[in-house]
Amino acid sequence: MCVNDVACWFLENGLLLNHDKTEAVLFGTSAQRKKIPTAGGINVTVAVVPFRDTVKLLGVTFDSALSMDRHVTEVISSCSYHTCALRHIRSLLTLDVAKSVGHRIVSSQLDYANALLHGTSTSNLDRL
Repeated sequence: MCVNDVACWFLENGLLLNHDKTEAVLFGTSAQRKKIPTAGGINVTVAVVPFRDTVKLLGVTFDSALSMDRHVTEVISSCSYHTCALRHIRSLLTLDVAKSVGHRIVSSQLDYANALLHGTSTSNLDRL
Protein backbone atom coordinates (compact mmCIF):
# COMPACT_ATOMS: atom_id res chain seq x y z
CA MET A 1 0.00 0.00 0.00
CA CYS A 2 2.89 2.37 0.72
CA VAL A 3 4.30 1.93 -2.78
CA ASN A 4 0.89 2.68 -4.27
CA ASP A 5 0.64 5.79 -2.12
CA VAL A 6 4.07 6.95 -3.28
CA ALA A 7 3.15 6.29 -6.93
CA CYS A 8 -0.11 8.24 -6.49
CA TRP A 9 1.73 11.13 -4.83
CA PHE A 10 4.14 11.20 -7.77
CA LEU A 11 1.25 11.35 -10.25
CA GLU A 12 -0.61 14.03 -8.28
CA ASN A 13 2.51 16.21 -8.28
CA GLY A 14 3.29 15.86 -11.96
CA LEU A 15 6.03 13.27 -11.47
CA LEU A 16 6.34 9.76 -12.81
CA LEU A 17 7.80 6.73 -11.08
CA ASN A 18 10.50 5.13 -13.26
CA HIS A 19 9.59 1.45 -13.00
CA ASP A 20 12.82 0.38 -14.68
CA LYS A 21 14.81 1.85 -11.78
CA THR A 22 12.37 1.25 -8.93
CA GLU A 23 12.94 -1.77 -6.73
CA ALA A 24 11.93 -2.96 -3.29
CA VAL A 25 13.65 -4.96 -0.59
CA LEU A 26 12.29 -6.65 2.52
CA PHE A 27 14.49 -6.33 5.59
CA GLY A 28 14.44 -8.89 8.37
CA THR A 29 15.58 -12.33 9.39
CA SER A 30 15.22 -15.14 6.87
CA ALA A 31 12.26 -16.54 8.86
CA GLN A 32 10.50 -13.16 8.78
CA ARG A 33 11.13 -12.68 5.06
CA LYS A 34 9.73 -16.13 4.23
CA LYS A 35 6.35 -15.13 5.71
CA ILE A 36 5.77 -12.54 2.97
CA PRO A 37 5.25 -13.67 -0.63
CA THR A 38 7.64 -11.87 -2.96
CA ALA A 39 7.11 -13.85 -6.17
CA GLY A 40 5.69 -11.20 -8.50
CA GLY A 41 6.80 -8.05 -6.75
CA ILE A 42 4.50 -5.23 -5.73
CA ASN A 43 1.69 -4.28 -8.09
CA VAL A 44 1.66 -0.53 -8.51
CA THR A 45 -0.97 1.38 -10.45
CA VAL A 46 1.05 1.28 -13.68
CA ALA A 47 3.54 -1.58 -13.34
CA VAL A 48 5.12 -4.11 -10.97
CA VAL A 49 7.98 -3.16 -8.62
CA PRO A 50 10.22 -6.24 -8.20
CA PHE A 51 11.72 -7.39 -4.93
CA ARG A 52 15.51 -7.64 -4.81
CA ASP A 53 17.92 -9.25 -2.36
CA THR A 54 20.01 -6.09 -2.31
CA VAL A 55 19.36 -2.44 -3.04
CA LYS A 56 21.91 0.33 -3.54
CA LEU A 57 21.15 3.73 -2.07
CA LEU A 58 23.60 6.65 -2.09
CA GLY A 59 26.52 4.31 -2.73
CA VAL A 60 25.69 1.91 0.10
CA THR A 61 24.45 -1.59 -0.71
CA PHE A 62 21.86 -2.90 1.74
CA ASP A 63 21.06 -6.60 1.76
CA SER A 64 17.78 -8.01 3.00
CA ALA A 65 19.36 -9.35 6.22
CA LEU A 66 21.18 -6.05 6.87
CA SER A 67 24.41 -8.00 7.36
CA MET A 68 26.31 -5.47 5.18
CA ASP A 69 28.28 -8.35 3.61
CA ARG A 70 27.63 -7.14 0.06
CA HIS A 71 28.56 -3.53 0.94
CA VAL A 72 31.84 -4.65 2.51
CA THR A 73 32.63 -6.75 -0.56
CA GLU A 74 31.97 -3.76 -2.83
CA VAL A 75 34.15 -1.44 -0.71
CA ILE A 76 37.01 -3.95 -0.84
CA SER A 77 36.58 -4.34 -4.58
CA SER A 78 36.54 -0.59 -5.13
CA CYS A 79 39.68 -0.07 -3.04
CA SER A 80 41.48 -2.82 -4.92
CA TYR A 81 40.46 -1.43 -8.29
CA HIS A 82 41.57 2.12 -7.52
CA THR A 83 44.86 1.15 -5.91
CA CYS A 84 45.65 -1.10 -8.90
CA ALA A 85 44.77 1.75 -11.25
CA LEU A 86 47.29 3.89 -9.38
CA ARG A 87 50.11 1.84 -10.90
CA HIS A 88 49.39 3.42 -14.30
CA ILE A 89 50.61 6.79 -13.05
CA ARG A 90 53.03 5.48 -10.41
CA SER A 91 56.10 6.26 -12.50
CA LEU A 92 55.07 9.93 -12.60
CA LEU A 93 54.85 10.22 -8.80
CA THR A 94 57.40 10.23 -6.02
CA LEU A 95 57.16 7.41 -3.51
CA ASP A 96 55.73 9.70 -0.81
CA VAL A 97 53.06 11.10 -3.13
CA ALA A 98 52.12 7.60 -4.35
CA LYS A 99 51.76 6.39 -0.75
CA SER A 100 49.70 9.44 0.14
CA VAL A 101 47.34 8.97 -2.83
CA GLY A 102 46.97 5.27 -2.01
CA HIS A 103 46.14 6.02 1.62
CA ARG A 104 43.62 8.68 0.62
CA ILE A 105 41.90 6.33 -1.82
CA VAL A 106 41.48 3.62 0.78
CA SER A 107 40.60 5.90 3.69
CA SER A 108 37.95 7.75 1.68
CA GLN A 109 36.31 4.46 0.75
CA LEU A 110 36.41 3.25 4.36
CA ASP A 111 35.17 6.56 5.81
CA TYR A 112 32.14 6.96 3.56
CA ALA A 113 29.03 5.77 5.42
CA ASN A 114 31.12 3.87 7.97
CA ALA A 115 28.57 4.61 10.71
CA LEU A 116 26.27 2.14 8.96
CA LEU A 117 28.75 -0.61 9.80
CA HIS A 118 28.11 -0.22 13.54
CA GLY A 119 27.23 -3.64 14.89
CA THR A 120 28.37 -5.53 11.80
CA SER A 121 30.11 -8.87 12.18
CA THR A 122 33.74 -9.15 13.23
CA SER A 123 34.50 -11.00 10.00
CA ASN A 124 33.30 -7.99 7.97
CA LEU A 125 35.46 -5.63 10.03
CA ASP A 126 38.45 -7.94 9.61
CA ARG A 127 37.90 -8.02 5.85
CA LEU A 128 37.92 -4.21 5.75
